[in-house]
Amino acid sequence: AEERQRQEAMRRQAEERQRQEAMRRQAEERQRQERQRQENLQTRAQGISIEFFVGFFDHLLEKQFGAQYDEQTTFLDLANLIWGPADNRLANPIDLFGHATMTNPADGLPGVSLRDAIAQRFPGHVNKATIFISWSWRYKVKDFIATLREYYTNSPTPLGQVFLWLCFFCNNQREWLAGTPQNGVAAFGDMVRHIG
Repeated sequence: AEERQRQEAMRRQAEERQRQEAMRRQAEERQRQERQRQENLQTRAQGISIEFFVGFFDHLLEKQFGAQYDEQTTFLDLANLIWGPADNRLANPIDLFGHATMTNPADGLPGVSLRDAIAQRFPGHVNKATIFISWSWRYKVKDFIATLREYYTNSPTPLGQVFLWLCFFCNNQREWLAGTPQNGVAAFGDMVRHIG
């Protein structure tokens, strides 16, 4: 009976060690996932310099789209030019800045945000966002750029040190437009809390 009690005690100790080891592994996994979430958030919270918008963007769009891009072009029009019309979205996207062919590390598929492509093609114009901009699909792109230029002409902060977060550029539109389930409220809430 004594031997059986000793074996039972050893079995319980072994089970307790296994339980504690499993709890330790679960805690480590939660910590790893939280670190990954924070790293992803920091990456997603990067913005594009105002200097890029006022110095390069308009010219690049004129060069890419010619007469299709003019004073009346809205962000919705620009989305249609880049990703295709709503009834044929993403069927034949324009590879603006290489965004359509770059591999997304999150899912291994081609297509990243315009911001991620800009970071590769125009180093130094992407950094931690300092300003979150709320905007509308109906805003005219040239008016948007002119407004940035006018507002920041007298800014005491150099344009290259101000980085804007706008979902049009900073979200991976392939994911959003392809119907990948997204929690927009949580995504934008995370950005608003993390920027500035």
